[in-house]
Amino acid sequence: MNGGAIFDNESAAGNSGAVRVALGARFYMHPGAVIRNNSGTAGNNAAVQVTGAGSIFTMLGGEIQSNAVTAANSAGGVNVVDNGAFRMVGGVIYGTGSANANTSNPDHANSFPVLRLDATGTARRGTLAGNWDTAADLVGGSGIRGTGETIRVVNGVLQ
Repeated sequence: MNGGAIFDNESAAGNSGAVRVALGARFYMHPGAVIRNNSGTAGNNAAVQVTGAGSIFTMLGGEIQSNAVTAANSAGGVNVVDNGAFRMVGGVIYGTGSANANTSNPDHANSFPVLRLDATGTARRGTLAGNWDTAADLVGGSGIRGTGETIRVVNGVLQ
């Protein structure tokens, strides 16, 4: 995605999102691109859903903002499941306290406003020339985990 915007989509189906990266696909989001104002009302939903081994979402820049989910096992921003991978070189995913915050319904189990990982999903920061080792995890821990805080990365460095 080189510039432009994906916005105002609504998904009532599970395992979906405004962007779905699956079956070993790769999706690159470049500076200037925006994913905003999308919503999901079924489980395993997100603005960007990354699912399955070999499926990789690489965020080189841009913004993910003002997306909302209202079901369990979901993320307002990025949801990484079933051995999917999220790599962040640059950009911002807005969280709690921001005017452009992504949101999730706190009444639903295992849902996070910004980023959600299942036990097999990975989310790391770094550069395209570097390695994506666990020292650069965006969310620590194991099992189902996530965050509601804004994630801002510049040249592979968490800000």
